[in-house]
Amino acid sequence: MSTCQLPYADSILLELLEVAIHQVLYQKSIYPETIFVLKKKYGAPVHVSRYPPLNSYINDSLIAIKDLLLRKQLKSVHVCFFNNDYSKLLERLVFNVQNVFSELDPEKADQMSDPYLTKLQESIRAVCLRLTTISAHTKPLGEEAAFQIQIETTESAAASLADDPDHDHFPWIEIEDCKLSQDPTSVELLPIRNIKSDLFEVEMFYQKME
Repeated sequence: MSTCQLPYADSILLELLEVAIHQVLYQKSIYPETIFVLKKKYGAPVHVSRYPPLNSYINDSLIAIKDLLLRKQLKSVHVCFFNNDYSKLLERLVFNVQNVFSELDPEKADQMSDPYLTKLQESIRAVCLRLTTISAHTKPLGEEAAFQIQIETTESAAASLADDPDHDHFPWIEIEDCKLSQDPTSVELLPIRNIKSDLFEVEMFYQKME
């Protein structure tokens, strides 16, 4: 087995994030149903936006996330849903990212728990299916709601990206704290999936603020 470089590891992780973002936006109904098309990813039905401004925002976010993966400075990604003036956080989908391996030693390939990534693909398929159940646990937010992709990283990485000309067109806005300000007892938690693979580890859950 050849060495697995980060572009391979991060391409799978980025695809997982992309699919999840599109699907949760569809589930929360903050955009018209007609902008989404039904496709299959990893053998599971998913809804994908075909609305250029939305896709551009998601793609720019993924480019920034990829940059942070290469720097090994990505902590978490939050897909946050707010009221229409962004003054109140309503719900969010959280990805806590850990241990993205930049390289796997080919001499240790026989020690990999999932050398053909079959289990990883099954886990991603399970995520796609699990995301379709969010609407059964939470109500649609409707087109009056707003959303934002928040990226948690180190202070030095944030400053570096803000000064990077490759990201000039992307509106970087620092927020005080991407952690919950509410009391934990006021949050309803819906586990999505914890993935532990030879390429990366990610914990996914959905939060609804009471």
